[in-house]
Amino acid sequence: MHTTLLLLDVDGVLNPDETFSAEDQRVRLDIGAARTELVRELAGYADIAWASTWAVASLLDLGRRIGLAEQTLASCTPPGDGATPKLLPITRWLTRQRRSGDAPWSRVIWIDDSLRVDARDWAAGYDQPVLLLVPDPPIGLTADHVRTAVEFSRA
Repeated sequence: MHTTLLLLDVDGVLNPDETFSAEDQRVRLDIGAARTELVRELAGYADIAWASTWAVASLLDLGRRIGLAEQTLASCTPPGDGATPKLLPITRWLTRQRRSGDAPWSRVIWIDDSLRVDARDWAAGYDQPVLLLVPDPPIGLTADHVRTAVEFSRA
């Protein structure tokens, strides 16, 4: 386990290709080799929790196929009504993790294309350091985002 938690969105960040698997009766997400390497690099510095409204099975399948040894789901459904729809479910999930003793993290990174002023206010008031990264949705996660996240996780 790492001392940094990474809350990682999918759409607008990893921008997956979607295919339907008739065999599994679910949507399969594919992010390509370049994005796979970026996520693997992040996994070397942080515990990854999927912060997405995608189906659990699709997220876990994506994580296995890109080689994540451990992955967690930060429940984002149902999304809240605020400017950052995932803020309420994410804060509830973090609280549950901490109360149960399953939160060894001392810092949090949240990468999502839909982080707004309410998320910035939450991050500023959180009792651990928080880094918010907001990729441009058509471009998604870049090497610059990964460098910034790695530097933050090492601080």
